[in-house]
Amino acid sequence: MAALHFRPINSALFVLYEPQGAPSMDIIFFHGLHFESKAYDQAYWKSWMSLSKSELQLQGDPNEAEELPVCWPEKWLGPEFGARILSIKYDSSITETPTTGRMTMQNLGENLIQDILRTKLVPMVGKQSVFLVGHSLGCLVIKQLLLHSQGCVDASKRMIENMKLPNGHAEVRKYETIKSFLDSVKGLCFYSPPLQGTRLADFVQTRGRYNVSPTFEFLKTLSTEAALLNDRFRVWRSSSVSPLRVNTIAESLPTMQWGYNKVVVCEAACRTDTDKMYTAAADHFTVIRPISPMSSLYQDLTNFIEEQSGVHRMQAQEQMEREQMLQELL
Repeated sequence: MAALHFRPINSALFVLYEPQGAPSMDIIFFHGLHFESKAYDQAYWKSWMSLSKSELQLQGDPNEAEELPVCWPEKWLGPEFGARILSIKYDSSITETPTTGRMTMQNLGENLIQDILRTKLVPMVGKQSVFLVGHSLGCLVIKQLLLHSQGCVDASKRMIENMKLPNGHAEVRKYETIKSFLDSVKGLCFYSPPLQGTRLADFVQTRGRYNVSPTFEFLKTLSTEAALLNDRFRVWRSSSVSPLRVNTIAESLPTMQWGYNKVVVCEAACRTDTDKMYTAAADHFTVIRPISPMSSLYQDLTNFIEEQSGVHRMQAQEQMEREQMLQELL
């Protein structure tokens, strides 16, 4: 599958699916870490491919998989909810080179909020729900994004009050826009979040093959950087009037790549600061590759979105069909 049909909004944000009518919600995907320096260029869609029948046949379990892998947020999730599906691309390379793997977690938070707020997403927020879906490192990026957004809101509010800035001032508009984005985020879904580091990061460190990126520090077991980020996020979430709901899906099978043969993110590490948790029979990379729309990996996400948004899947599909019929008549 070529990525040419995915419309870029800017260098960091891509539209995977957009309904013909007004979307019922926005769902934004954040991919995880990559070992090859430029692999993240297409990670915004390649990470989210279903397992195909041929891949499962190699494992002796073709199940209900499709013949060829599909980008499931585009093919299944968007049409099911009538949602706009967006995906983030960011420098997630494990290797630091002159051109890749140079972003700090703070830089990522600053850059991504600007990329999101410069898009057409802005007029929509405040009117509909936003859900953020992350895998591995992407879960930590989501936390950093939200904490940075809250910091911007707090700083702008102080400036507006101290300087008595009028409505329409650039700082007031910035405050209203970012606050509206934060208020619109109704839920987070994390796949294998490395909240206490990963065994794979320790494995890579001992092999010493890479000049690792700054974000890699967040993936080490007992990382102080990750601990601080998680503590700040937990305090922020618990202090909210309506705490943001977090749904977590953990891996349970060993990942067998690069001479590694262990579970990357253990189940206990995923239990930190979550409201619901499910354990899947998948490894660190197949945990985001459901076999079909009937897969528990997919159903756990859709059930959570339906519960938190109040948008019923069947009603969304019926509404889309009515809008398509009207479009055809026009």
